[in-house]
Order: sequence, then structure tokens, then C-alpha cells
Amino acid sequence: MTDKDTRAKGKDVQVDLDQQDLEQLKEKMHERSMIEVPEVEDRESTHWYYIANEWQELIPNIRETWPELSLDEIKWADANYDRFVAIIERRYGIEPAKAKENVAHWIASLNPAAQA
Repeated sequence: MTDKDTRAKGKDVQVDLDQQDLEQLKEKMHERSMIEVPEVEDRESTHWYYIANEWQELIPNIRETWPELSLDEIKWADANYDRFVAIIERRYGIEPAKAKENVAHWIASLNPAAQA
């Protein structure tokens, strides 16, 4: 079963990056986007790089997690963390801290080491 199959079935997928993995991810992202990747200071931001890189593939998982979000809203967020959190706040009528907590739980659910 591939990671994509696992995500589609809503199972936990984990990405645990050490410094070497982070450097390789930055290099790949730079090659794909041809933009500078800023330094990462916390783990949530590290995970967001993975999410941003895989945004299109994660749309079905996002829609499963937040069924009230429209496809247009998800596409408009375009892997921008602040925009994504704001959309969740507005759509679900929750406080910013609660929306960030929900996103953090979702990020954690994408961690493949949890399956091991």
C-alpha cells in the first residue's frame, strides 16, 4: 500500500524530519519552485513544508477532514498556512486558537511513523 493509498483511507501518515531530511526537502522544494526556502524554526513549520509540497495530493484528505470547506476555498488557501487557518475559522465559526489546534492535529495525523 502506498502513502497515497494510506492518506486516502484516512489513516495516520507521519513525516519526521531530521536536519539532513530537512536540507534535502529544502533542496527538492527549491528545485521544484525555483524560490528560496526560508529557514525553519519549529516543527509545525517543518511539517508545513511537506504539506505545501503535497497540497494538491492532500486535497481529498482536507475535504474529508473539513467537509464544510469548498474545493474553491481549499484551492484559494493554496497551501498558505495563515489563509488555511482563517478559512477554517470562518467556515466553522471557531476561535483562531481552536482552528490552529485543529490544523495541528491534522498535521500530526499525516505522520507515517505513527503507523510503525
